[in-house]
Amino acid sequence: MCVCVCVCVCVCFAEAEKAAARSAGLSVQGQVQLLAFCVFEVIVGIFWPSMMTMRAHYVPEELRSTIINFFRIPLNLFVCIILYNVSGFGIHTHTHTHTERKHRGLHACAYTAIHASETPSGAQKKAEIRP
Repeated sequence: MCVCVCVCVCVCFAEAEKAAARSAGLSVQGQVQLLAFCVFEVIVGIFWPSMMTMRAHYVPEELRSTIINFFRIPLNLFVCIILYNVSGFGIHTHTHTHTERKHRGLHACAYTAIHASETPSGAQKKAEIRP
């Protein structure tokens, strides 16, 4: 799989070089960004199958979804905090009042809580499958 991805990356860069030679297509900065994007995609393409293999090997199937959901709690809290304070990052397009930010943060927390509670555990999935 890694060989296939590397070949795709090489072909992509060869085409980008041809396009840049024909016209003022990609600048050097654009080529660096394309390279960084392709490297990121290769790393993600290697990471997730490896992670799923290790998860299947080390985490028992009966407890897998429960354990994974417990590890999502800190991530969800982090996302809620970031969404609540997004106006402090300087990337917003208009000024939000404190009430609007609080509403947005609470909405993000509620959305996260609803979707986290909808994920059935492994035992529930097995019970649903059996008649």
